[in-house]
Amino acid sequence: MRKAVVRQSDGFVVNVIVIESGSDWPLPEGYVLVDAETSGSPGDTWDDINRVYVKSESVVVKPHWWSP
Repeated sequence: MRKAVVRQSDGFVVNVIVIESGSDWPLPEGYVLVDAETSGSPGDTWDDINRVYVKSESVVVKPHWWSP
């Protein structure tokens, strides 16, 4: 089973793992496992009200060249 490791405080997906059904994997305190069979990636946000993953926005950072 593909599951997202979601931080409860803000819904941030910290990782996606493959785990056997009924596994006794010790989930860290403050985190929940959410089904991620069809979507969900690290960096997404889990919207628990609408039960969907919200994709993170890509941020493009322009290099800043400093010259003395």
